[in-house]
Amino acid sequence: MTQPLQAQAGSAAQAAPRAPSRLRMSALVFCFIYPLVTGLLYLLLPLMRGAPLYQTTLIICPLVVLSMVFAIMPLITKRLRHLL
Repeated sequence: MTQPLQAQAGSAAQAAPRAPSRLRMSALVFCFIYPLVTGLLYLLLPLMRGAPLYQTTLIICPLVVLSMVFAIMPLITKRLRHLL
């Protein structure tokens, strides 16, 4: 009777995925976000010459957030899982 319980406990432990390292996750996010923000600034600053900083930030921030939610985080969590 104890053997099936041990087998179940062992299989449950094997099935549980390990939590990603926060340090590695933050490093990967930085590696994607820094070039994204820099590229957006290079593209948008010449077009928004003379605009106040808050307007430039108002344009860039939603682009970065949408990129994070729909592209970068899924890429990191699915395709780059082995690096976490």
